[in-house]
Amino acid sequence: MSCSLDNAIPSLLFEHACKNSYNNTIAYILNNEDFTSQVISSCSSSEDKQVKPVFIFINLLKKLNSLNILSNIDSIPEELSNILSVIIDLLETTYRQYNFISLKKFFTFLSELKLLDLLSLIVKNVESPKILQKLNQHFPRWSSSYKETVEKNYNIENSKILDKVEESHAQCRRLILKLAVDLTFRAKYMTEQYTNDVDRIVKESICYIKEAINALDSCAGSSLLETVVKDEENVADGRDLSVQLLFEYVQPEITDDGLVKFLEDLEPSLNSQPTASALTSCLSPFDSLSEDEDSDLSESEYELSQSGCHPINGS
Repeated sequence: MSCSLDNAIPSLLFEHACKNSYNNTIAYILNNEDFTSQVISSCSSSEDKQVKPVFIFINLLKKLNSLNILSNIDSIPEELSNILSVIIDLLETTYRQYNFISLKKFFTFLSELKLLDLLSLIVKNVESPKILQKLNQHFPRWSSSYKETVEKNYNIENSKILDKVEESHAQCRRLILKLAVDLTFRAKYMTEQYTNDVDRIVKESICYIKEAINALDSCAGSSLLETVVKDEENVADGRDLSVQLLFEYVQPEITDDGLVKFLEDLEPSLNSQPTASALTSCLSPFDSLSEDEDSDLSESEYELSQSGCHPINGS
């Protein structure tokens, strides 16, 4: 296969791997720059999305919980330094689609993750400009246009809720801003309050993570790959070449290692049936047939006719 023909295949397999915790497939795709860029493109495209980011989000939440990353934000490995930012983005987009927890829990969970992400920079003594850049990403200045965006994105009809979101947002922004620019205040905070603050936030966040995983597992549905292998009739009528290729080569029971093998060459074999390499070879199965086989003769009758003998009728 040509990669130009199956741009969506890594994305579809990544989604399926995340849903089923196929860690080998996930690692293989993430270690391939081309595959990773295709996954990002499929997840971020606003038109004709190939994958559901919800499965990636669930998998990341499970990893976040199992690796105890939140409990060690002051020593997050470099390769995981961006995981909180990714999870925050996915939390926002997934909530807009599924509304899987209450608004109160959502905004609390979201703010806690943003604060932990920012505190991880502060505890590492990252330069102030980088902290401010991240601050403006997570807690931008609350303006009328930003307020309108929040209200619209999360369908907030209760003005009291919106007021509380604004109040908390402003307090978070001011605290991080002061920690970023006032080194004396930062030193005092790190000595007197940091540990207690982080412990409380981490405990709450872990509870929200578990609740989110349980809620999303029950409502996320099937991966596109599962839809493909379970619904032949609809897929046969489809026009998406990538889906057609997947349906042709991938079986429902394919394993983690099987998906890795599929990705390693993107030229999978059909088990014992080789793929034709020329148009004429596609027709070769007919070469062993005789035109006489077009008749209604049974197999035994056909063999007799080929030997020069003929069946006796009526005896």
